[in-house]
Amino acid sequence: MDQVELTERLRRLGCPDPEGWARSQMEEGIPQLARYVFLRQAWKRILGENDHGWIENVLQNLQRSPDAPYAGQGHALKRLRELGARDEDLTDLVRGAQAELLFDFCYLLEDPGELEGGNLRAILGAGGTGFGGPRFGTNRQPARISA
Repeated sequence: MDQVELTERLRRLGCPDPEGWARSQMEEGIPQLARYVFLRQAWKRILGENDHGWIENVLQNLQRSPDAPYAGQGHALKRLRELGARDEDLTDLVRGAQAELLFDFCYLLEDPGELEGGNLRAILGAGGTGFGGPRFGTNRQPARISA
């Protein structure tokens, strides 16, 4: 695939800077198309700012199975609502936690870090895991690819 075709694919996917991402893939050998698709699809799994429907789903699951694995989430939501917590605040809390977890997963794909009792980087070698995950800047935001 040449740079023109790669740029067009990224554009069709909604990439904010398809030329920059395509140039990076072609010149630096970074699999930017795969990275963009991963980030795009992963971000879709983060709650939307005004998506409060998840709360009712969790509470309904709690009624059906109060002792199921992770039912503690439903019990906690129920208590928080009884204390007057607003759905907007609960969503902000969970959305933030989801985003932090996604950022952490992306960091792990790029650099798996230290292994208990040994240096994982030394064990894996210079190539790391080979996942080539999304790169992130120091502010925990996806790194923008400069044009």
